[in-house]
Amino acid sequence: VGLYPLHPGSGELAITAPLLGELSVDRGRSGRLTVRADHPEHRFVAALTIDGEPWDAVTVPLSRLSGDVTLDFSLSEHPTGWGAGTRPVSRSSDGVRLWDDLSAAAALEVRRPDRPAQAAPDLVDDRGSGVTRLAPGDEVILSWPVPVTPRLLTLTGSDTTTVEWQVSASGPGAERQPLTAIRTPRWPDQTLAIDLTPLAGPTTTLRLTASAACGLRQVEVLGEPAG
Repeated sequence: VGLYPLHPGSGELAITAPLLGELSVDRGRSGRLTVRADHPEHRFVAALTIDGEPWDAVTVPLSRLSGDVTLDFSLSEHPTGWGAGTRPVSRSSDGVRLWDDLSAAAALEVRRPDRPAQAAPDLVDDRGSGVTRLAPGDEVILSWPVPVTPRLLTLTGSDTTTVEWQVSASGPGAERQPLTAIRTPRWPDQTLAIDLTPLAGPTTTLRLTASAACGLRQVEVLGEPAG
């Protein structure tokens, strides 16, 4: 329906792309909820109005949905930046700074032992519509023009192959030992996380080496930007 209780008890619902073009829910005394979407085959919210008024936040209070309410979604095939300046209520304490997505500012390429390096921007486009095939020993390299501090790496694979990833970071300061992480997805397209705390420090290059043939859809690095 385009609404999800991301944080139960918070008094708000997270907004997502509806799966149907139109639906109506009779909530009894709470009124009727009507949800319409212009392109339900698309997965990104481009715009939303609630009872004809523009809504630009990624959550909506339950109080705003009382009575008869109509949500009209405009959906897009690609990310649009809608709601980018807002966040859901967090379980973290007030004042805790959330990590930034460092992937968008990185140059990403795939290096193979038997051929020249090839740019792979699809791996960080937030869509995951394509698959980059990797052979044993292939490297995925993210580079930043100024040092950043990576904290968390997520990898979305296309299959259930067990892969031992060697992750190394380089940049100004002392050399850091590579980190080895073995990940086995339980289902295709599962996103798995790797804690980069052991590699914390100013980083200009992050290098991921695969131990086995696998398909990779998305790479995301979260952490602290330069400055």
